[in-house]
Amino acid sequence: GASPVMAVLAYDFFAFVTELPFGAVLDHISGRYDGAQISYSNKNGLIAACGCAVIAILDILAFADIITAVAFIPVAVVLGIANAAYHLGAGIDVINLSERKASFSGIFISTGALGLFLGTQALFMHYENLLIMGLALLCMSAYILWEYFHETAFIQNKDDTVIKAGSIRIFLALALLFLVILYRSFLGFASKYSWRSGFVIGLVATLAVVVGKAAGGIIADRFGWKRTIMASMLVCAVLAVFSDASA
Repeated sequence: GASPVMAVLAYDFFAFVTELPFGAVLDHISGRYDGAQISYSNKNGLIAACGCAVIAILDILAFADIITAVAFIPVAVVLGIANAAYHLGAGIDVINLSERKASFSGIFISTGALGLFLGTQALFMHYENLLIMGLALLCMSAYILWEYFHETAFIQNKDDTVIKAGSIRIFLALALLFLVILYRSFLGFASKYSWRSGFVIGLVATLAVVVGKAAGGIIADRFGWKRTIMASMLVCAVLAVFSDASA
């Protein structure tokens, strides 16, 4: 059978690395708002619903033991693409609804940490929960489709923000962001913490992440994005020095 490590790598690549090119394509095919002229074919909700439906179907197939070890990598690729499709479709609508406010995006992103924790715990406790998750996602995708085909659910893409900066500055900014993501991934997967073995402490830590992400957007709207980013990164850098001793 396929190596679990390769399956995880395949999923991570298609779930996260492909979001940039997929997002560019989605910006091109989705609606635009130009003054009084509205020209759109809003496919954001449809793409999000399809992503949910694909994940739901694969969950149900996995519960029924239909997916074999030979298909692990192809399934991981499909799951990754579906995950990217959901986040892009729903994310664009969240951005457009927020009217350049960070609070909506913070709340949207924060729920992922709680869902990941509870989903993992549910599978560890009872494998049958995979079926429940699949059925719940099917209901979710059906609801999104129902909203999508109602005129009131259409949200025009009207944020055509252009970042004006020199190519070197953009490269340095992206490089620093990449290093932050790399460091975060290393701490999340390579480091071993005793609190991970306990449900209560793990839940408390997860809730801290959820509250922190949601509060980050709200605080950024109140005090400014740059101040919030600099303050939060400074606090993280200081606490990271003591993380090894407190693990």
